[in-house]
Amino acid sequence: MKGNVSAQQLQLVRGYEFSDVDQFQIEGRPDVVPEHRGSRTAFARMLAMDATIYGLPSVYQYAQMFVQAVDETSPTYTGFDVWFHQRDVSTPEFDAFKTPNVDTLYSNAWLDLSEGPALIRIPPIRSRYYTLHFLDAYSNSTNLSSRTVGPNGGDFLVTPPSWDGTIPAGVTRFRVATPYMWILMRMLVRESVADVEEVRALQDGVEISAMAGVGNGDFVPVSPEAVESDYKSFFLALDSTLRANGHPVHEDAYVYRFRSIGLGANRPLDFDALDEATRAGMEAGFGGAMEVVTGARATRRTGRRHRLGHRNRRRGRLQLPASGAPKRRRNRRQRRR
Repeated sequence: MKGNVSAQQLQLVRGYEFSDVDQFQIEGRPDVVPEHRGSRTAFARMLAMDATIYGLPSVYQYAQMFVQAVDETSPTYTGFDVWFHQRDVSTPEFDAFKTPNVDTLYSNAWLDLSEGPALIRIPPIRSRYYTLHFLDAYSNSTNLSSRTVGPNGGDFLVTPPSWDGTIPAGVTRFRVATPYMWILMRMLVRESVADVEEVRALQDGVEISAMAGVGNGDFVPVSPEAVESDYKSFFLALDSTLRANGHPVHEDAYVYRFRSIGLGANRPLDFDALDEATRAGMEAGFGGAMEVVTGARATRRTGRRHRLGHRNRRRGRLQLPASGAPKRRRNRRQRRR
């Protein structure tokens, strides 16, 4: 009857869990790949195009993390669990992203929770907007802020969901999705030089303390420029982040397919172990996906909506802009980043 959904129909809409099925055996062997060279190239191209679009925010974040938190030779190196503070309000020279607030001071840090949690201490911050915006390895976000924490601050133990250690007295556990996280902190600046100094002091008051070792993972060296143009750099970074961070469980079936081209498998991606036809397909798929993404960005610039690229903004280290006095606040209708 129209408007009435049976239990069987509802289950079909929602899907089902294999764990609910008696005596069900999940296939453990790798997926079969085409034997014919041309078919194998087409198969790899399809998977590589999907993997590129899926992994774009993760790879861009990984490349920025490597430059700031891993590569000690980088001029922008800070290491893990260490803040980088922007000390002045944004000016037209600000280039970390396209639409910064002109009434906000930014800070950012990369967390490594692979061996243990990090303790974040937020001091009392009264009558002022602030937020610590946590982004997981796939750009999914959550936050500690004036709205969720309140003006009194507090101590927060940031952990992955699987961590099972002891929470210190007086500390609140804050679960995040992946072992490697990016934090973007923002604080409101009012229109006076004295207020800028006050916010700088508040920035320093938000402390990160690593509770275990950091920076000991196996990191693939890549640059932000290389992952945008070189298919090997892109897929090496994607493979690394898939194996280090896992992925959302509801994306299992989608991500599992990428193992057929060596991504997210039980061993690091090795291009030399792939045949020429597969490598050619991966290169073509990467190129095709980047054309789609570039086209989507162009569409967004015209003012028309396009879902592709919505999560694919480059995220990473904030560069110091030229110093300047606080500028006029943005119109309320302009979206706060």
